[in-house]
Amino acid sequence: MAEFLRIVLAQFSDKQVILVWDTVHTHKGGEVLRIEQEYPQRLKLMYLPTYSPWLNPIEML
Repeated sequence: MAEFLRIVLAQFSDKQVILVWDTVHTHKGGEVLRIEQEYPQRLKLMYLPTYSPWLNPIEML
């Protein structure tokens, strides 16, 4: 996920990036947290509530 964030930030280097994703452990902590802290003005990570199938269409399948 950290590599993905770096690619997105490089691709949109002149924009603010807002990502909405679930709370799986790979989306939090470690390197992801460091990247979020490194780019506080450019990167905003928003997390879905722990159980929210109505917000995540893949769970409706």
